[in-house]
Amino acid sequence: MKLTNLNIARCLQLLAAVPLVLLLLFYRWHRSAAIPIATICPNHQYTVEIVSQSPLVIYINNFLSQKEVSWLLEEGQSRYKRMLTYQGNSLADDAIPDEGKTSSSAYLSKSDPVVACIGQRALDFHGGTQRVLGDYGNPQLVKYEPGQKNDLHFDWWMMPQNRSGRLYNRRTTILAYLDDNCTRGETYFPLINGMNDSSTECQRTGLFASWEYESNL
Repeated sequence: MKLTNLNIARCLQLLAAVPLVLLLLFYRWHRSAAIPIATICPNHQYTVEIVSQSPLVIYINNFLSQKEVSWLLEEGQSRYKRMLTYQGNSLADDAIPDEGKTSSSAYLSKSDPVVACIGQRALDFHGGTQRVLGDYGNPQLVKYEPGQKNDLHFDWWMMPQNRSGRLYNRRTTILAYLDDNCTRGETYFPLINGMNDSSTECQRTGLFASWEYESNL
């Protein structure tokens, strides 16, 4: 089944209908995202499609293998907790429940070989200095039940954060679909043109949606 740009964009609108999503937050700071020495990552192949150039949104087909998807779903099954929101502009602020964000999340360890290979694959996709110097936040699974939501928000910090003596901020968000049931719900990107309700296709398991932040947004 061929995906057109409009169909791809519409699939992004349906993200909130996906019961489970893997979220990787990439940072602009100097720290290697190390893979355990004993880990041998598979030579996994994928293809990309550009949904929007400004802001940059990229659709990545088959970024995850079925084995990786199955492992992630099983690993996160017992870890879900209510998502929290930082009440300020710093990691030092308190994180409390927020009625604008009612989904659940499960954090995964970057030291796990499967997660490490997925993370390195994402860094390699970025290329350049992001691959050599970059790091990424702890991957998390996000689960939406009927009626749950995540209101409009920015993933980056308004002011760079300081960790281990280095300033950093979130550069890119990458979402992977771990379940391809697209009944109801949507994710709304207000600055992306081309959304069209006349053509809808379900997202497929293993797809990644990646977007990079722009300073004027």
